[in-house]
Amino acid sequence: MYEWQVELNAKGTGNVIAESWTPNPTHYVDYQDCQYQGLNYMLCSGLQKYSTPLGQIALGGIELIDISDSTPTPVKILPVAQYWDASKNSTLENFKPVNAELTVSGNPFWVEAIADGSLSQNGKKIMRMYFMPDRGEVSKLLIYDISNQYFPN
Repeated sequence: MYEWQVELNAKGTGNVIAESWTPNPTHYVDYQDCQYQGLNYMLCSGLQKYSTPLGQIALGGIELIDISDSTPTPVKILPVAQYWDASKNSTLENFKPVNAELTVSGNPFWVEAIADGSLSQNGKKIMRMYFMPDRGEVSKLLIYDISNQYFPN
């Protein structure tokens, strides 16, 4: 996690006066994108590549982390083993097996709560997650609805 202290001058231009870096304490994923969630929490997604006898694979993850201390502390961890097809013209008709290195959590993501109660499942609220992984000149917007049953108290 990078942190910068910025001092604004009279024109509103900022100068970095201090910066710090703290490594991810869980090590199973490297954060690619984070969103401030208020009250000293951030929601981060990322991935880590691992070598196996069958080749390299990526494991994705989403973590809710507490940033109130000097070391970010994971509060909730959700592994993401969802992959995508990076071909430019992929459709259901010509779908190919996915590349095990292309996890959906490899780049920008956004999460929002769904306000429409008709989208809830068995009274559980739904989170809509947007991912936009890329490979070279190919990127895709992927949208998933997830019920809070996957995020136990």
